[in-house]
Amino acid sequence: MESILADLKRKEASTSLLKEMEEIASKIRALIVGMPAKDLLGYIYAQRMMSMRAESDTISSSVAFDNSKEALNETQFLLEYVHSVFGI
Repeated sequence: MESILADLKRKEASTSLLKEMEEIASKIRALIVGMPAKDLLGYIYAQRMMSMRAESDTISSSVAFDNSKEALNETQFLLEYVHSVFGI
């Protein structure tokens, strides 16, 4: 009986989380579509460059490389999302 209740709670939580994620994604899409594409890409590029600059000034090279790799992955994910929103 407890496992059935736990499964129901898990399903309710996942449904609620999915609904929340869809609402957030809709808001993000509206923001992306509302911006000129060149301005948005320039902003993303500038954020990447500023984070690389800040990392290289403050931390060791091995940590900077790891952080830079993570930042690159995040930037790539963001660009893929923007790409999918614009349908290019």
